[in-house]
Amino acid sequence: MKKHILYIVLCSFVLFWQPVMGKTHLITTASQAKTAIPAALPGDTFLLADGDYALSWLKIKCAGTEQAPIVIKAKNLLKARVVQAGCITLENAAYVEFHGLDFDMPATSSFFKLQGAHHIRISHNRFQMSVDKEGQTSKWILVGDIWENNTCASGYNRIDHNLFLNKADGGALIVIDGAHGTPGGISVHDRIDHNIFRGNGPRVANEKETVRIGVSDLSMDTAYTVVENNLFEDCDGDPEVVSVKSCCNIVRNNTFRRCLGTLCLRHGFGNTAEGNLFFGEGKTAMYEEGVIGCGGIRVYGKDHVIRDNYMEDLTGYKWDPAIALTNGDATNSVSTAAKHFLPENVVISGNTFVRCAATLEVGFTNNDKYSKKPKSCRFEDNLIVADTQAVTIHTAMSNTNIVYADNRIYLEDKGTVGMNYTASQFTLLTEMPSLPDIEERLMTDRNAGPFAGEQDIPDGVEQIIPVPSARSQKYLINGNLYIKYKETMYDVQGKVVDN
Repeated sequence: MKKHILYIVLCSFVLFWQPVMGKTHLITTASQAKTAIPAALPGDTFLLADGDYALSWLKIKCAGTEQAPIVIKAKNLLKARVVQAGCITLENAAYVEFHGLDFDMPATSSFFKLQGAHHIRISHNRFQMSVDKEGQTSKWILVGDIWENNTCASGYNRIDHNLFLNKADGGALIVIDGAHGTPGGISVHDRIDHNIFRGNGPRVANEKETVRIGVSDLSMDTAYTVVENNLFEDCDGDPEVVSVKSCCNIVRNNTFRRCLGTLCLRHGFGNTAEGNLFFGEGKTAMYEEGVIGCGGIRVYGKDHVIRDNYMEDLTGYKWDPAIALTNGDATNSVSTAAKHFLPENVVISGNTFVRCAATLEVGFTNNDKYSKKPKSCRFEDNLIVADTQAVTIHTAMSNTNIVYADNRIYLEDKGTVGMNYTASQFTLLTEMPSLPDIEERLMTDRNAGPFAGEQDIPDGVEQIIPVPSARSQKYLINGNLYIKYKETMYDVQGKVVDN
């Protein structure tokens, strides 16, 4: 009997066990890489030795498995440089990973284009591109499918721990897109996390978002994208730093520093923005003969949740206050996706606003172009420290469908609430309140980007620490402003200086 049971067990093991195959290949030339990688088998690893590689127009159609992905990685982190113009296309590929490469290219349309690919990982790389001609545009990473396809096969891709430096041409940096045939569809369940986005400019009117999730004609599709634990610094290229144009996405625990724009829930329903940190640090700029500033979150559409975000020293207003509930030019029942849908059933709760130029603006009409007022929105259980007017109501009728409840506000200097209120709507504090502990949520070079978790970050890699000014002391020394925080002195860019 025991022999019979052992025989059954052994047969089952042979039937269901599949060994993880694959070889490790040392790559030393671009021609070797362009020949070997497209022929990869599950479990293969390609180690790129230190040096420069011209991998222009490399197309990958092969597939690994969950247990045996195909891995293309630098033998030494960021020592293998991809230098020739031309994107890497993954067409219907699966379980392929790129690790630790340094993409330093002249002008090209994209670094990566994912077409119907799934379970692709782009991780611990550095990206930068020169501007070689006027009017140059690029989308650095484009996730979607072949444009005219009727369905989208893309999904479950991850872009993480990368460093994106100084995008200076037109076009969005990362785009989650899809297939645009009939009925079409959007890439689903993608994740963008622990990246550093450092520099995106100069400012243009449109189409230069740092991250865009969706597009107008796919905006009613559910993408389920998660954007989390990223660091955005000086991302000024578009009024929408992160633009959400689809449904059921989550943007959480990101740090935004000196970004001239907002996290904008532009199209779609049921999105969540939570736990994000926004620092304006006094930054403003001139654009089209007007002053623009650093904003928080701007909202259109319905059923969104905005909670537990922290916003400090934001400088924007009108389009770019800490929270913007403008009027819309369409109700949420119309089918024209290019419209600005009125904010409806939006819950704004548990957020902290500290010394923002404009905390909440309601009902901006865009020169009377937007006539549809917000509907069934709630502003509740928020904490405000205000040294200016906290709430701006552009049109009284726009404020009639917003419920205010259990908010606390502390007024400094010239601070005012800005609206008539009851004790149940706003509690006026008499002492500076304790602010939430945000230390563990701050994203820096130490916990994001290619060197996250490294004990020693190499020389030449910029290290900038966000300094929460509400908890720091400011000093003017020889005409220069410095900030002392926890016994450490920083300059206005957040770099450590000698005391």
